[in-house]
Amino acid sequence: MQAKLLRVIQEREFRAVGSTEVQTTNVRLIAATNKDLKAMVAEGTFREDLYYRVNVFPIHAPALRERREDIPALAFHFLKAVCTDLGKPVPEISEGAMSLLVNHDWPGNVRELENTIQRAVILSSGGIIRQSHLAGILDGGSHPEFEVPRTSEDLKRVKKLAREKSVEEIEKAFVLETLRRNGMNVTRSAAETGMQRTNFQALMKKYNIRVRDTEYDPGEAGAASAD
Repeated sequence: MQAKLLRVIQEREFRAVGSTEVQTTNVRLIAATNKDLKAMVAEGTFREDLYYRVNVFPIHAPALRERREDIPALAFHFLKAVCTDLGKPVPEISEGAMSLLVNHDWPGNVRELENTIQRAVILSSGGIIRQSHLAGILDGGSHPEFEVPRTSEDLKRVKKLAREKSVEEIEKAFVLETLRRNGMNVTRSAAETGMQRTNFQALMKKYNIRVRDTEYDPGEAGAASAD
């Protein structure tokens, strides 16, 4: 594929799939990557000639953690968009919650910020996003969330709590990500996972996740738990 792409860039020629006719093109190529292409060239996984062809005028887009001053504006932009999609009023973001957002390192960059805002809106209530709504999404600090055990019995107890917490985090992430992929629709989300709708709703209720399911008849008995 790299050889074919190089030919298009260098010779301005290509051949459509299933055709024997060579066609010419005149395009300007703009490419983006999150990989270290120079290192890949050294490893032999990326062609050196193609690298120099696509690296004519490089523009470095700094990671979100390198431009923290942009985080509040991006957060409010995503907040309005998510609330519009969910049909919810736009909540405020508390000072403490915004401090968590600004100080997070964002390894997933802007996409991670967007998903975080989406989850926080689903979890929030009372018209404001607080630190507690972000606590299960972001790592708010370096201190452990459990007491350091002092005896072997303490160690057993803390390990059990840690396992339970890990399962809860996996379940919550499972529900939130499935809802996100399916436009916050409970019926489609349950169908995608292969779960009964009532079982999927039970997980939502367990973690106080509330969304509007537009494909479900509110007159049915289970509607209250879907809203």
